[in-house]
Amino acid sequence: MAGIGKKSREYLTKVLTQNKFGLITSSEVSEILEISKPRARKLLQYWTKHNWLFRIQRDLYQPISIESDSQKSIVEDPWIVANKLFSPCYIGGWTAIEYWHLTEQLFQTIIVITSHRFSNNDFNVGGIQYRLKMTSQKVFYGLETVWRNNVKMKVSDPTKTIIDLLNDPVFGGGMRLVVDFFKEYLRSEHKSLKLLLDYADKMNNRTIFKRLGFLIESLAPNETDFINECKNKISKGRSQFDPSVKGEIFISKWSLLIPMGFCDLDKEKPDD
Repeated sequence: MAGIGKKSREYLTKVLTQNKFGLITSSEVSEILEISKPRARKLLQYWTKHNWLFRIQRDLYQPISIESDSQKSIVEDPWIVANKLFSPCYIGGWTAIEYWHLTEQLFQTIIVITSHRFSNNDFNVGGIQYRLKMTSQKVFYGLETVWRNNVKMKVSDPTKTIIDLLNDPVFGGGMRLVVDFFKEYLRSEHKSLKLLLDYADKMNNRTIFKRLGFLIESLAPNETDFINECKNKISKGRSQFDPSVKGEIFISKWSLLIPMGFCDLDKEKPDD
């Protein structure tokens, strides 16, 4: 560890050895080294100055790889940063869609579902853009545990991801993209109509059943039992199929206002 003193090297080695999450804060340094937080902050600044750490944002640092030939680093795993900053949370929306290979599109912004309350929905951390959906922890179900660099993470499973997007399509980039994701889901090994109903039941949003029933009736009209289940669970009030686009056509069966561009979905079967 060139450029820093012997005692500082010992401290840094101890911190890097005992740190479990790949990211370092002054609180963790204070706890590991049994020193005050002001002293911990000074050490973090010192190690950063000598290029052993990279400052992601205030009081959040990442070790710089010994192989790095640059004084600047990048966030090695944006998911780990999200877990650190926004916990309790899980990775969802189009980020989960991409993770489960239900799209070939690449999205630069990381979607994070969190039960913590923040003043903003959008954050830029270390050059990575995050978009938050703040919600109750009651909807933290249908999650898969994944490991990222020895850090345990949560990501919505494929079915929960679809239900989350039918609940709030903006986190899938709008309903047109959500429909494309849903069609890919119906083609995939992840498809489970029973699970779709179970998960939708827990969301306390009857509009999900309207969108879900309309989509299945358009894309898989032979699934009559599923369509009837959805029909029995909808509310009476009118709802927008796509919250971002005012619907012009009212589908009374589903109490949905449908934009013109979605009226020919029956011609776009998943097998096409």
